[in-house]
Amino acid sequence: MPAKRRLWRSFAASNAKIFPYFQVLGLACVVAALFINQNWSWWALSGLVYFLMSCLGLTVTYHRFLTHRAFRMKKWKEYLFCSLGAFGCTGSPIGWVMVHRLHHLNADKPGDPHSPSLRNFEILAGRLDVSFNKWTMRRMLKEPFHRILHEYYFLWLLAAALLLLAISPMVLLFGLLVPAGILLNVSSLSNYLNHKIGYRNFDTDDDSTNNAFIALLAWGEGWHNNHHRNPRAWNLQTRWWELDPTAWVIRCVRDD
Repeated sequence: MPAKRRLWRSFAASNAKIFPYFQVLGLACVVAALFINQNWSWWALSGLVYFLMSCLGLTVTYHRFLTHRAFRMKKWKEYLFCSLGAFGCTGSPIGWVMVHRLHHLNADKPGDPHSPSLRNFEILAGRLDVSFNKWTMRRMLKEPFHRILHEYYFLWLLAAALLLLAISPMVLLFGLLVPAGILLNVSSLSNYLNHKIGYRNFDTDDDSTNNAFIALLAWGEGWHNNHHRNPRAWNLQTRWWELDPTAWVIRCVRDD
């Protein structure tokens, strides 16, 4: 294997160590944007991109489709939505799905990559305790799209950033850095609060809770105790007022 390819493969394999720095950079970009520009149209752009990368990309596709196979979706939609989710700087579909499956397998027990019960406030810093397991991801690794996106994930982000920068620094800031910064920090906050603060509808064998604040920020992902009760459910709503916007989107994009 050429040296350059080995370098990028090694870099991608260790990407869990990079994400805390992404999270700090993203938060700094959000704070800077608050002082740089108060024009609502730029923030509307960030809101739209946040929806595309976090709801359509992360929660619909990475989480409920790829991780849990809760519904069926055509390949072109899967690849398109995965591409959007990849811009969120939370990892390739392969990396993200592997981490989340390990979380469910060992929820709040040794082996859970991001249990606040085991690692406390480290989780808020975006630090994951995980090593790559090819066997658990063998299905996705067979697909060239997912394998290439995982192997060259950071090149994907760099190319996107350079393209947006060539258009305008403001487009880069509000079209990528701000929404990705929000997503990274909401993800870490979700990993922490969804197993620390909230109420429980079900007596599961973990510390999962339902947290309305996270549900508001993360398109219904805060109904986490409901999710741990039935991981393969594409709709996390169990009480009438537990609104799940991700489920609304799934109703529009599913193919079963």
